[in-house]
Amino acid sequence: MICFGCHERRCAGSSRISPLSHAIARVGDRRVISGIIFTIHIGLRWRDVPKDYGVHKTIYNRFIAATVIFWINQWVMSLASDKIAKFSN
Repeated sequence: MICFGCHERRCAGSSRISPLSHAIARVGDRRVISGIIFTIHIGLRWRDVPKDYGVHKTIYNRFIAATVIFWINQWVMSLASDKIAKFSN
């Protein structure tokens, strides 16, 4: 398994995108993040992710969750900056 440098500092924010466990053993966040990076870096389909990184559906779902959270944060920050700029004039 190839590790793309998911150290403690880099993986610290992964708990925000990690779903709650519902009596199912969770796949390690580092493994999933490494799988996401590996897939994007190599250019594989999600279905072709090596089993060392976990189930391809889990890796894909966590990627989508992280992407949605990122875009929502960007959208909220742009709205906030527009409001701040409007009130500062």
